[in-house]
Amino acid sequence: MRFFPQDTLEWRVMEPSMLRRLSISLVPMAVIAGIVLRSARLVSLHAPGLTVLLVWIVGLALLAAFVTLHLGNYPLRQWVWRAPSFALVQTVASLTTSAVFVALGMERLGSTAMRWPQWLGDIFPTLVRNMIAVCAYALLLAVAVQLVRRTLAVRGARG
Repeated sequence: MRFFPQDTLEWRVMEPSMLRRLSISLVPMAVIAGIVLRSARLVSLHAPGLTVLLVWIVGLALLAAFVTLHLGNYPLRQWVWRAPSFALVQTVASLTTSAVFVALGMERLGSTAMRWPQWLGDIFPTLVRNMIAVCAYALLLAVAVQLVRRTLAVRGARG
């Protein structure tokens, strides 16, 4: 009876990078997106000379980047539940960050400091706005992915 093998094998484990591991997980990715977006909004409101349009464009670009990083790890059929879930978790993180800013007196509603009644009134519109933005972007991204796949499949069939 042999207890030790005569030949040894070398196994290499491919460990995904930190960004890849983070992008695979829905909750941490959405939480980071919510915190970053709400913090960027706060910084932009205190920065002189930034237009509201520029703030919205940068915010949407950041949100699209976070959503793309996450959804790109999964097949399209999983996007149906992942996109709304991402939007929900991102909204909760954003509103939690906003609540901290309200408590510190840093959150703004126009040029005045936001108070708790206004924060409570901002919950539903923020959820709806984020849900529409994430789901609409995921739908556009899914259409683009399908078009690219079909184009590559046609090219592959020809050549």
